[in-house]
Amino acid sequence: MTQTLIEALEAHGLKPPDNIEPGRIHRMPGAGKPASNRAGWCKLFEDGHGAVFGDWSTGLSETWQARKPANDDELTRWREMAEQAQAEAAAQRTERAAKAAQSASDTWAQSTAPDALHGYLVSKQIEAHGIRRHGDDLLVPVYRDGELSSIQTIAPDGSKKFHPGGKIKGGYHIIGKPGERLIICEGYATAASIHEATGQAVVVAFNAGNLKAAAEAIRSKHPDSQITIAADDDRNTEGNPGIEKAREAAQAINAKLATPGTAGDFNDLSAAEGADKVRERIDAAEPVRRRGFSLVPASSLQFKDPDYLIDDLIERDSLAICFGPPETWKSLFSIDALCSIQTGTEFHGRKVKRGRAVYLCGEGFNGIARRLEAWNQKHGIAKADNDLLISNQAAALNDEVLLSGVLAELEQYKPDVVAIDTLARNFGPGDENSTSDMQAFIRACDRIREINGCSVILVHHSGHMDKSRARGNSALKGAADWEFQFERRNETVEVTCTKSKDAERPEPQAFALDIIDIKPGVTSVTLKRAARETAPVNTPKGKHQKAALAMLENLLDLHRENLTAGGHDPNSAKVKLNDWRDACVKDGMPRNRWYEAKATLLAAGEIETTIGGFVHLSGCPVS
Repeated sequence: MTQTLIEALEAHGLKPPDNIEPGRIHRMPGAGKPASNRAGWCKLFEDGHGAVFGDWSTGLSETWQARKPANDDELTRWREMAEQAQAEAAAQRTERAAKAAQSASDTWAQSTAPDALHGYLVSKQIEAHGIRRHGDDLLVPVYRDGELSSIQTIAPDGSKKFHPGGKIKGGYHIIGKPGERLIICEGYATAASIHEATGQAVVVAFNAGNLKAAAEAIRSKHPDSQITIAADDDRNTEGNPGIEKAREAAQAINAKLATPGTAGDFNDLSAAEGADKVRERIDAAEPVRRRGFSLVPASSLQFKDPDYLIDDLIERDSLAICFGPPETWKSLFSIDALCSIQTGTEFHGRKVKRGRAVYLCGEGFNGIARRLEAWNQKHGIAKADNDLLISNQAAALNDEVLLSGVLAELEQYKPDVVAIDTLARNFGPGDENSTSDMQAFIRACDRIREINGCSVILVHHSGHMDKSRARGNSALKGAADWEFQFERRNETVEVTCTKSKDAERPEPQAFALDIIDIKPGVTSVTLKRAARETAPVNTPKGKHQKAALAMLENLLDLHRENLTAGGHDPNSAKVKLNDWRDACVKDGMPRNRWYEAKATLLAAGEIETTIGGFVHLSGCPVS
């Protein structure tokens, strides 16, 4: 199990220790850092099945699991251990940083004024500005929140290192007195050259990775100053990190961006072309537009033709909702669509673009396996050729710990379509009626869609009292690109598009069950096209009948979810008559009206009662 933890650490650029002992924090170099660096850390839980690790130099904080939690109690215990480990690591870091700051202060106190003929100052053709000397090394102080947190040592040959354990992120050294104008750059020599050429105050951020944090710290202390970020031009390094990190810092604090105009930094420019050229390039700094909000001319916009996985029905990079009451075959419809995409098989007369399909379900494998076998037999597809990917448990998308694992697993396969069946089973912690919880779930779906460029199909229940809308908070429909309502008729289910954000709504379609003998004595079902019926039958007209039926469907729905969670067949769900009655009465229905509604529903064939005082919906027990 620790081998997979080692692989997870290495995937984030960390070099794991030779032996990972459970129950204690291990330290290691941060990503890309030398062996002396101890910014990386990990703690393996006592049970060996989970761990937390991080990298203080990059802000990394991750959880790792050797397996899925066996139950809710274990998941809770893992979260508690993760929080404890993170708190312990943070305490160690704080203690280490405090010791490092004290050690740096002691070294600074023992230092002396630098020699103007120090090898580094001579080679860079700069002066000493607020720095000291300790032995042969120059010392550049690193200040955070007005306190010395570390020091950078510069050897005569130009090699640099920070005092071990000190906090650098957000730290800086200022040359000159800050005023209306401020300049921020990476290294000390660059800052000295700019200050000597312009006379302006210059902030040393020490490296490209700290530019943004240092800039934000300076902006908070000098909110009205005009700030320029003076970038290094790393054009000979892939991605040019000097320019990109400087641009990111400028965008973050609404600053200008200056570049040397040639490979290297402003110290190189000063040595090659003189102080006047440095001043000219600083004065030529341009404002950097923040990424995000902007105004663009309409003429520059380009549209893309719709990319349908199933013609006029399922569009790539979109969110679709399939909702309806229980027993309206939403799951069958979704499995049918996924299998069609996975195998490139026509979907009930519609053309299909073949792609990778994933099914995040909350049901047991046995029922799904039978449905897949029936689908394969009906369409003449060999089992090996329908490699639909199926989750081994519900995804709990509102749980950040579990969501990270789901996203990582999906990203391995880069699916073209992901069906989530049902929303309730894969929702995770929270309340479907809560705006914030539903928005968190939508964000999780968007992350799946954006990372993989795929379609996401949500299988969801209709409202308890209003069957014409999906259950839960209305933010869900607002986020959807497509919405399809499933309604039961006599022997058919009709699927109607109730929302299409950017395309014409397809015509409603009706489906019936197609019974398939998958082996002697064993049958399963798929869907087949059917003629549309004019209207639902046996629909209760009175408000008490509607309310009683909606309450029964709600109770059955909850029972199905409980059965699924316990590993039982959800189609065996039934409700005690007394529980149904009590729920309706508690909801405000007069007791005598419930008895009348029950009698009417029985007479209409909407419900059936069984020995033992149970009740269930009439019709085929296929959801």
